[in-house]
Amino acid sequence: MNTSPVVRRAWLVAVERYAVAIAKTLSEESPGTISPLASRLFGLSIVAIFSTIIEEIGRATLKGANMRALKGLHLQIDDALDRLSPSLN
Repeated sequence: MNTSPVVRRAWLVAVERYAVAIAKTLSEESPGTISPLASRLFGLSIVAIFSTIIEEIGRATLKGANMRALKGLHLQIDDALDRLSPSLN
């Protein structure tokens, strides 16, 4: 997807902030049960899921697809989450 370098940097900064916030929350909500590294990896994984969804919706929108046409994306997301979920449990 073509975006300006400024927008791309801002997006990457936002993704990093969200991942750090999720990792911090996981650590605070599960004291002593999850290592800082594991919470960071979980935070990045969760943010990557949402980032990918947003980027795919953007690509589809740029191609002129309407929201109903994104049903295939919904199925792909479900499949990806089903494959990822055993690692998160």
